[in-house]
Amino acid sequence: MNVTDPCIICNSINFCECKTAVHSFFNLLESANKRVLSTKPSSISSEIKPCTAGIDKINGYFTTSVSKAEVIKSANLNNYHFKSVFLKDRSEYLEVKNENGKIHLKLDRTKTYLTGYVSNPNHFNSWDQFTDFFKSSTTLSDFGNAQISRLDLNLDYPIHFNKFISHLDITNKRASLAFIDESGERTGLIIGKGTETIAIYNKAKQTNLSTPLTRVEIRLKQNKLPTKTLDNLTNVIQSKSYFENLNLINLSFNQVYLSDQKTNKIDSNTLVNVMDII
Repeated sequence: MNVTDPCIICNSINFCECKTAVHSFFNLLESANKRVLSTKPSSISSEIKPCTAGIDKINGYFTTSVSKAEVIKSANLNNYHFKSVFLKDRSEYLEVKNENGKIHLKLDRTKTYLTGYVSNPNHFNSWDQFTDFFKSSTTLSDFGNAQISRLDLNLDYPIHFNKFISHLDITNKRASLAFIDESGERTGLIIGKGTETIAIYNKAKQTNLSTPLTRVEIRLKQNKLPTKTLDNLTNVIQSKSYFENLNLINLSFNQVYLSDQKTNKIDSNTLVNVMDII
């Protein structure tokens, strides 16, 4: 809009109030357009690679009821600690743990049987250690009646969260939720919804680390699950890329550094395939 033209509202050739308002509006649009056009996505794939990877959560249910009394008996024989706790879903669980990790077993209404489980394999040093503990805690000799209802896979990057997301391009997904801390700073994003969501968040802030760490976590349910049984999970998890909707960044479950999940200290001498971890 040229300020010397007659006002399109009142036809005045003077610098009227309506012309001022319209001109200011066009200036605002022009400024916003320049900011959008100057924003160009860039890649950090050649600079940043994941330092850890793993299975952050496996939730599921039992196709046949597991006796609480038998689980407690087994826990005592293995010197495991156990207690009743309430989780975020406000349901009561039996927590069974040892020095390596723990599992939560969901109680039925009678508090006699256990109908499901909530677990975090990342807390264990290996997949075999997790599965051995799972079997002994649930009194199952195999995984025949243990089904999966939710699976979370994670990659961790030694980079500040804000820098990480500034280089991220998300295809065919929309950010439906952002986490904001008490200072007003964004600390996480939930991308997508339903049976497949991706969470990206400031893991360093969550765990009070002194070094930067950003976690990318994909959460799968129902028809998005690669399998519904635990026994072949480690095989089918290698069959595809679960982060194909995230571009311009190197996201891969191959060749990552094995690290202690609790201390986040990287063992630089141990470069392994992630399947050796999970």
